[in-house]
Amino acid sequence: MPLPPSFCGLIARVDGGCLVGDGGVLELWSTDSNLALWSEDYRAFKSTPGARVVFFATNGGGSEYFFDVDDWFGCGRYAVLLANVGSHVIERVASSFYAALDRLIAGPRLEWEHDLIQRPRPPRSERR
Repeated sequence: MPLPPSFCGLIARVDGGCLVGDGGVLELWSTDSNLALWSEDYRAFKSTPGARVVFFATNGGGSEYFFDVDDWFGCGRYAVLLANVGSHVIERVASSFYAALDRLIAGPRLEWEHDLIQRPRPPRSERR
């Protein structure tokens, strides 16, 4: 399956690692770890029938980053998405791998506001 050249270039240089920024955490899996997931009939692929996706990292808190190879989720080919392992919640991170890295390093900016998913406030969290 073809992968974005930006991702292939980074993984060829670092082969795993952790990026921590104002926008979150990205724990990039090594090639060996990722191939082991593929060979074990990884559970995440079972939850996306018909979609070609490639999981490549975790946020260290129960969610995993993946590429949407064929634009199955309607966010663009090779968009970076974040799937919550314990639910069916999928969140758009960015339209490309480099944009996702930039967003994780710098945090959300005003020009990215259209990418953010509005979430309801928790009960009793309104300011008075």
